[in-house]
Amino acid sequence: MTPLKQVMKDVMSNRAFMRIFRGNRFIFLFHDVSNKDAVQYSDEYSTPISLFEEQVDLLQHLFEIVPLERIVADKDMDNSKNYAAITFDDGFYSVLENARPILNKREIPYTIFLNAAAIKDNQLWFSNLQLAEGKYRDKLLHISHTEIGSNEDLVSAIYTRGKFDDNFRAEYKIPRNAKKIFMDFADIAILQEEGVLIGSHSYDHFVLNFCDDETRRIQIEENNELLQKIAKQRIRHFAIPFGKKEHFDDITIAAIKQAGHKYIYTSNPNKFTVEDLRNPNFLFPRIGISNSTPNELLFIINRALFKKYDL
Repeated sequence: MTPLKQVMKDVMSNRAFMRIFRGNRFIFLFHDVSNKDAVQYSDEYSTPISLFEEQVDLLQHLFEIVPLERIVADKDMDNSKNYAAITFDDGFYSVLENARPILNKREIPYTIFLNAAAIKDNQLWFSNLQLAEGKYRDKLLHISHTEIGSNEDLVSAIYTRGKFDDNFRAEYKIPRNAKKIFMDFADIAILQEEGVLIGSHSYDHFVLNFCDDETRRIQIEENNELLQKIAKQRIRHFAIPFGKKEHFDDITIAAIKQAGHKYIYTSNPNKFTVEDLRNPNFLFPRIGISNSTPNELLFIINRALFKKYDL
């Protein structure tokens, strides 16, 4: 990093900006909360337990943390404050085991976006990449992993060369040991009893705009049906798998709305304001967090105050 960039990063890691800019709303996205010795740990989406606690302390200092339902629907919140909501994707068991005690101690509300395949089968295709040998990747790609270009992302290669259908589901299921990676029905019931909001994240975490119409419908509607049985109420929130603009299109958004979801979430790392709530087609951005230090996280938050991303 050049000296100038380091200076700019240091400037952007100042807490004063959050006292200057008011009336902003942020949604933060976590996945797995576990240490590096956990079988499912990944630098891409995991947060060590002690670091998660530090991150939560920072968020609680900077924001009034409110339920997701409120931050996306309440137009009357005090604009002299900044607000945040906390969400988790994929339903990792570590959320129940490790994140829940930290959040409950601080009386912080949170939301979980769930996949039926993870609940029922204790696995998802992309997280299996952390646990499998090259043969598994070859099956998903239908090519040898040695043919992937040096500058090509493995997951990108899979969803551009693979086909997200029932056959793909069969391919990604690999033999697993007894280690629990994802929450099951009983685990989710515990969280729901405590008031945790349940949202949908598709059945298999497929890239929805790489699915044919019928597969896309199954991914959205069958997951919704399962979660409604668990929650015993309508599921109104849907987080798009992966969540960048190359992972969805207008057809995907229409299908999500057709299934009855009112609030749709991307992983664009932006803030939003009450004015955005007046747009019925607004897609809510979320800032993904993994193993960022509190200072790095503060930089990411401040950056969103000055720049709007379209990723």
